[in-house]
Amino acid sequence: MLIKKKKEAPAPIKRKVVVPIGEDEIEPISIGDLNDLEISKKDLKRLTKKKKVKGGVKDIEYTVYESNRYGQIANSSFENLSDYFISKFPQAYKTLKSNLIKSDIKMLSMTYLSVIFFSTFLAFFGALAVSFLISVLTGGNILIGLLRSFGIAVLISAVAFVIAYFYPNGVVKSRNRMINNDLPFVIIHMSAISGSGAQPISIFNMVLDTGEYKGLEREIKKIINYVNL
Repeated sequence: MLIKKKKEAPAPIKRKVVVPIGEDEIEPISIGDLNDLEISKKDLKRLTKKKKVKGGVKDIEYTVYESNRYGQIANSSFENLSDYFISKFPQAYKTLKSNLIKSDIKMLSMTYLSVIFFSTFLAFFGALAVSFLISVLTGGNILIGLLRSFGIAVLISAVAFVIAYFYPNGVVKSRNRMINNDLPFVIIHMSAISGSGAQPISIFNMVLDTGEYKGLEREIKKIINYVNL
């Protein structure tokens, strides 16, 4: 009896398949494009700088605002004065609140207003005590020294109030400059990472983990917070 041998199936042919990431072809960046962006060789080295992290990409946890003791004392002492200021000068408070949000200072607008009054209070009595002590030690007339010290204290407290009030506006202008400087480099960096097929949230984590873009770190952290929450 003859036994027929089964024919073995041919081994599968291995082929390399290239899967495009996007439908459109990515055009390389030319020297002319870099010149239009006004990017120097130093900036290019900054973009290509690699940072080694053990265990791969580090996950960034979301962050929340935390209260501080100074703000709590200010609220408990000057909350009524802050309410009065808001009722009498709503436009000034609206401007302060807007600048406070844009500056990303981690403090509520009501608390910050109380902090302004508390800081002004401390500046007044601190300047009054120091200037009067100096006047007494120098052997001057006590009454004249007291009046002079009072005037100095009023001036210093007024300066402290103005500085504290306009501080968020200065932070906003500084952040605008930093964002405008870092934004072109972040776009190029994110484009390079996205070309590898990374997930969007991983792209933001990788860019944030480099620590090279201080102007946009807070904005990227906001995006990660929204995703994680």
